[in-house]
Amino acid sequence: CQPDKHEILTGEFKKIFAGSVYEHGKFIVNNLEWSEWLTSNHYLANIAGLLFIGAYLDRKDWISFAYHEIVKETEKQFYEDGGDFESSTSYHRLSGEMVVYSTALILKLLKSGKIKKVDYDISGHKLRIKKLYNKPVNFLPQWFIDRLYKIGRFTVDITKPNGEIPQIGDNDSGRFIKLSPNGKFLTNKEAEQTYLNLKGYNNLIKDYDTENGLFWDENTLNHQTFISAVGGLFEDEIFEADFPLEKTFVEVLAERQKLKVKDKSYTPVRVVKDLKINLSDLKYAKTKEYELPFSLDEYPVKTYFYPDFGIYIFKNERFYLSICATPLGQDGNGGHTHNDKLSYELWIDGKDIERDPGTYLYTPLPCRRNEFRSTKAHNVPLVDGLEQNYVFKNTNSLFSLLEKSDTYLMDIRRNIVMIYLSLDLCL
Repeated sequence: CQPDKHEILTGEFKKIFAGSVYEHGKFIVNNLEWSEWLTSNHYLANIAGLLFIGAYLDRKDWISFAYHEIVKETEKQFYEDGGDFESSTSYHRLSGEMVVYSTALILKLLKSGKIKKVDYDISGHKLRIKKLYNKPVNFLPQWFIDRLYKIGRFTVDITKPNGEIPQIGDNDSGRFIKLSPNGKFLTNKEAEQTYLNLKGYNNLIKDYDTENGLFWDENTLNHQTFISAVGGLFEDEIFEADFPLEKTFVEVLAERQKLKVKDKSYTPVRVVKDLKINLSDLKYAKTKEYELPFSLDEYPVKTYFYPDFGIYIFKNERFYLSICATPLGQDGNGGHTHNDKLSYELWIDGKDIERDPGTYLYTPLPCRRNEFRSTKAHNVPLVDGLEQNYVFKNTNSLFSLLEKSDTYLMDIRRNIVMIYLSLDLCL
């Protein structure tokens, strides 16, 4: 039959579109953000994108390469407890989305036999496929399935009663696939009052109703859409969320296949008892006291510990406390880490008492970037103005820190966690 003259997806359009998708895939395989010493969320985005491109173009070489690398990078970039190695709760969502949506597509591709054994190498940031074997890959490793479950549970456990996560490390609101808006409308006046960088915003809009005009305020700390997406892969009530679209999208992409978890255990905490430190002799201390408007017997506090990622959570429906003891991140590079060790976020009866100051901007304002990731920007002890980890002043090092500190869990009991921060004072 003849296509409708108003039809957009004509054969000519599909040809042009497929050509564009191919050029994107070709660019990725020739510019992989890979190195022997570090791969991060950038490389994970490369291979996740290539998986979807390969599936659209039916390129089994790209599909197979991406599958093997996604499995490998998931093991590398996510700890056994499920936390992301970037030492950032927001980058945990970004990388987690890449793995979740990719896994849904992988399940479909495994079912159709399009993922093969493949021999390849990466040299000069370029992919070289040596040989694509006919033998198909038929299943995901069980450890991968268990790790994926814990990646989702991590976000569930760290979430406050108000639906937000604590901010640890960087946050640029990056997403892999964004389907549902998650936030609220503010009037332009309310937005100006909320955000300091919008000061004078109303005065710039002379011909607009600034009192009633609406400003969309996306809540980048509400990660319920990610929890919903994970729910598309697992039959578990912990992943129930108020955003059904993400779950449905993942279910359709995976052709309704669900994953079976074998290991739901939490990683045991590791208490260091041989430091031989007398706390009464410590020179620096920072103490704050808060009176709780409820009884802990009436509202028992549940604990959720993620020792690999380095976050310790105490919460009930009226109380939330998170304590940060993250490693430097990215295997010591510290690209998205802040000097926030021993910092905490405290929420009581719907009100944030203590919270992280945020990230602001990256490369446009290097001085502000360093200011927001500095020790003095966080609610931690400040020792003689020293940084917990050395912050480079040059603009080429905005995504690295030099490790000069470490944290040790010294004691943990009911409603008590004691963490020691060791500082190298050479700098």
